[in-house]
Formats: sequence, C-alpha cells, structure tokens
Amino acid sequence: MTNLLAAPEKLDLEGDNATVALRWEQWKRSFNIYLEATGITGEGKKRATLLLLGGPGLQEIVYNLPGAYEENSTNESQAFNTVIEKLDEYFLPKQNKIYERHLFRQIKQDEGEKFEKFVVKLRDQARKCKFNSPDEHIIDQIVEKCFSSELRKKILTLGDTVTLDKIITEANTLELVSHQLEEYGKKRKSNEVNTIRSHKKVYNTEKSYTKHNNKNDKTGESTRKYHLHIASDLMTTKDASGKSYLALKSLKIKSVPLTPTHFDFKNMFNGHQEKSDEFHKLLHENWKEISETFDSPIFYTCVGKVLNNLNKYFQNVPLDNFILL
Repeated sequence: MTNLLAAPEKLDLEGDNATVALRWEQWKRSFNIYLEATGITGEGKKRATLLLLGGPGLQEIVYNLPGAYEENSTNESQAFNTVIEKLDEYFLPKQNKIYERHLFRQIKQDEGEKFEKFVVKLRDQARKCKFNSPDEHIIDQIVEKCFSSELRKKILTLGDTVTLDKIITEANTLELVSHQLEEYGKKRKSNEVNTIRSHKKVYNTEKSYTKHNNKNDKTGESTRKYHLHIASDLMTTKDASGKSYLALKSLKIKSVPLTPTHFDFKNMFNGHQEKSDEFHKLLHENWKEISETFDSPIFYTCVGKVLNNLNKYFQNVPLDNFILL
C-alpha cells in the first residue's frame, strides 16, 4: 500500500527565507497526511520517514539542532514529537500577537474572490493571533470585509444565532445563485442576438415630387419636395406548418417636406433584400399616382393600394395594422 501512494516532495529550503516558515507548515501538513494514509506508526518509524522524505537539507538541520535527535534517548516514545517541536522552533519565528492581529484586520475579500478562499486566509491568520474564540473574530471580520452586501445583511439578520458554518452555507448559496443568474443572462443575450425579436425601428425613405402650383419665384420651376417617413414594427411568426417567417406587425407613414434623395428599404426588411426590392418596386409603380394627389384624401387610398399589394408578402397581417399618419 505504501508504494502506491505518492510521497511528499522534499522540503524546499532554497527559496525565499521570508516564506520558509509557510513552506515548512505546508510540508508538515502533507507529511502528516502521508503518515495517516500509509498507516505508518511508532515514533521511531515516523521520525525516520520524516528525515528520509525531508531530504538532506532537513536532515542537516535536525542533526545540528540541540536535543532534536538523540539515538540513545531514554524517552524514545517522544522521538517524533520532539523533532517536530524543535523544527517548529527553528522555522517559526517568535510571533507578536498584536502585529498578527493587525494583519488579520487587514484581510478583506476582493471582488470575484471565492468566499471559501477568503475564509481560509482568515483562519490561517487567526491561528497566529492567539484568539480565545477564533470563530467569533472571523465572523466579525467577514461582516466587516466581505464583498457581498447581501451576505452581510443575512449575517446581521441571523443575530446571535449566527455561526461560521451558517455563514459559509449562506455564502456558497449566494455564489451559486449569482453564477446561475450570470449564465442565464448570457444564454438569454445569445438568444436575442440569434433570434429576430419583435422590435420597433424607424427608417426614413425619401422621394422627391413636384407640386405644380408651387413655383420658385425666380425660376418659375416647381420646388416643393417631400419624403415618406416610415416606422415599421417587425416580428417573427409561424405559418400553419410551423415554419417561421418574417412578418410586418405594423407600418406608419407620414409625409414630410425634404430635399430630393432616394429610397432605402434594406434596414426596414432586416436584410431581406428580395422583400426590400419588391417594396421599392411597388412604390415606384404607384408613385406617380401618389405624388399627384399627395395633399388630398386620395393619397391615403393610393398608399393603401400599395400596402395591399405588399401584404401578400406578409401573411396573417391585417391591413388595419397599417396606420397612416
């Protein structure tokens, strides 16, 4: 069984001296897990395994620390605990609890940081602070420095019944819900991009025509110009077979004086060039009749004729939906 489990790598003693204490704590934790997993017992065997896996550098330290390793000790039952205590004294500097508590109060949860990682940092630092009730101080720091205002509100709502375990459960739930809402938002946004949704757009189409009784004072030429202002509301619908197609939900038209220009229906038909060209053609075919009666009630009849011709391209859309302004 022992040979099947990967042993911890040797303790790194060549790195930054400022972090050697942390590296020792991490290595010691991995080593204790390895001892438990492999079932190694007995003080002598555990000490020998520590020296073997720790590497030559750790061996050199142990052999030179007074009282750390005594081969003929009368108290062999404490051999492993003794070497661990001596190594702790060697690697871990004397700690100033006032300063460590100052560092503890500086710990905060950054935006996007997992709550569990935030709690781990608080617990690691709390061990150095020599608190009588570490969980109470950790809870206070969470209330003060957690990123989520909603979590802070829930903690205060719990009052004196609050525990660190309850806070962790609440925080994990909030993070899960937040993630689900984010994914839902992304999916909905994607659907909106890939699906033609009912939306209202305003497009200008312009056409010049001459009103015979409006003459330029200098040239005597007719100068009055108009355009059509078209507001369309497009939507998707389905025919009897369930096939989706583009439909015109409503159309509003009004005439506004403007300088001469041309028709452009590309945007109105959402890129459907064939429908755009057909509408263009229908308006041009009827434009003479429309322009000659622009200011009379007959104008609306003419536009209605155009829309009736167009309506065959938009199924199930009553002519009542076409509103002339």
